[in-house]
Amino acid sequence: MRNMNAVDIGKFGGPGAKNACGKAAIFRSVVRTAAVLVLIAMVAMPGYSQSSPDLQTYLQQDIGLSNDQIAAIRNGEPVAKTLPSRTPAEVFLFGAVYIHAAPEGYLKFARDFDRLGRLPNYLALTVFSNPPQLSDFKGFSFESDDIEALKDCKPGDCLIQMPTSSIEELQRSINWDADVNQQVNQFLQKTALQRLLAYQREGNQALGVYNDKRNPTEVPRQFAYMLTYAKALPAHLPDFYTYLLAYPNAKPANVEDTFYWARVKFGLKPTLRVVQMVTMRGSPADQVAYAIAEKQLYSSHYFETALDLAILLSAHRHEWWGYYAFMATVGEVLGGYLTYRLAEKGGQKTLEKKVGKSRAEKLYKHFEKRGFRTVLTGSILPPPFPFTSVLMAAGIMQYPRKKFLSALTVGRGVRFFAVAYFGRIYGQQMIGFISRHYRPLMYILIALAVTAGVGALVYFKWYRPKVQREERRRGEQVEEFPVPGRHPRKTSGAE
Repeated sequence: MRNMNAVDIGKFGGPGAKNACGKAAIFRSVVRTAAVLVLIAMVAMPGYSQSSPDLQTYLQQDIGLSNDQIAAIRNGEPVAKTLPSRTPAEVFLFGAVYIHAAPEGYLKFARDFDRLGRLPNYLALTVFSNPPQLSDFKGFSFESDDIEALKDCKPGDCLIQMPTSSIEELQRSINWDADVNQQVNQFLQKTALQRLLAYQREGNQALGVYNDKRNPTEVPRQFAYMLTYAKALPAHLPDFYTYLLAYPNAKPANVEDTFYWARVKFGLKPTLRVVQMVTMRGSPADQVAYAIAEKQLYSSHYFETALDLAILLSAHRHEWWGYYAFMATVGEVLGGYLTYRLAEKGGQKTLEKKVGKSRAEKLYKHFEKRGFRTVLTGSILPPPFPFTSVLMAAGIMQYPRKKFLSALTVGRGVRFFAVAYFGRIYGQQMIGFISRHYRPLMYILIALAVTAGVGALVYFKWYRPKVQREERRRGEQVEEFPVPGRHPRKTSGAE
């Protein structure tokens, strides 16, 4: 699992405030949404400015963050900024924060609709079937005061955002002297389903024109205009940008769509929203790991069009995995050669003191018969294999330097290149597994450490002395097991 960071998270709201209260409600709605995005904006980003100069430039020049703000992000502090708008009715927010998590964990969090539906400001939420069904709209209904306001609703003067065709059809279809609530909500659900299906067939053009105010708003045109604010999107994710505008055409293979509706209360009154979530997954070599866009298709109040955009960028240069493996190999070869040279100049006593004379003699015999294989195998094996002993034995036996360096380089290269490659491919899953199960894994490690400590204590204090006493009793020569700080010595039964 690789560490990640995400930037360019904002809430884009188009014109459409009805009055001063409406504008205040819009702003509160935006701030709340941005707070959620800021909370999940950046994933595991230490050192990003050194490894991502493009990101540093983007934060400074495009977003206008100061060096102190960028340093705060690097240190794990959340940063939010209101960006300049082109008209008084627009609101653009940027937020970034570091979160220590896997990109898959972030994606799971973002797509956890059950969790989202339990948030206080979400009164109801349902994910649509594929294809959407009328039953998916159960609970998709106006508040009683909204229904009351619909009696006087007409094109150019309506408290609910609706196109002219829907306003006129509503007035023709509803018997205002009967059960108005049921009639209106049935009409609403049927119309919403028809428009959602039309959008899935035709794309943005099916979003139509809002005629609830004096000046009609062409939603597709407004959405396209709003999207032009995000300069980094077409520059760095052209396919994703094109798909948001051309849906359902030009769909990339690594993109997934999810549709849901929600009743939310971010402003002065509950609002019905229909939303398309577009998720793009980057390839392992891409700097962009995920891009998630939540595109508003309909809102009964406040925003005429809106987009929540989150882009996760890789904090590590995964295309450099070979470079990192090469540098690790070079460092290990240099360190191994230094140990070899020190042992070559008189390390026999040190080695025999370290591992015992009998084990040292076994190493000497290995080098006499299979020197190259011994160095090669030892350099591949991971700890706790005592590879330092192999290096010292090679120096003591004055094993040919060229063969020693060849075996050491090949072995360490195989080991580090394999670790780097599999880390690049499976690292995210490994760290994700550890992050999900860190507590039981911690208990297991503690238990293993305690078991090893008890085992070592039993071995040194009871088992090994018992074996030595029996060897002495039989008159055999006894070599004490080397213990740090104690010089090994030979004894016999005659002692």
